[in-house]
Amino acid sequence: MICVQHGSIVDSADDGVQAHNIQRELYGPDDHVTVLGAISRISIQRMGSPDVCSACGDPADDYRLVNAAEAMPGVPSLRLCSDCVGIRRGGGEILEPIT
Repeated sequence: MICVQHGSIVDSADDGVQAHNIQRELYGPDDHVTVLGAISRISIQRMGSPDVCSACGDPADDYRLVNAAEAMPGVPSLRLCSDCVGIRRGGGEILEPIT
């Protein structure tokens, strides 16, 4: 499970990739939830560049989320690596490179 931004999470389940809002999920005391803002900040510091994936910290490019209103309201663009682009496209997000 990955927390991407503004309380949204992307979860790989048996029936495919799903998106949820973390504020509507219930977690037990043994569950582990990682906030990616912290991961991104650490990756930026270590790589010495802001060009890191907002999901995993790998080198990345900017993408416009075409169906942002349905997929992630309030998030018009993301910085993603090629692996995370593939995962998110598999979950129904329409991503276009920003040049």
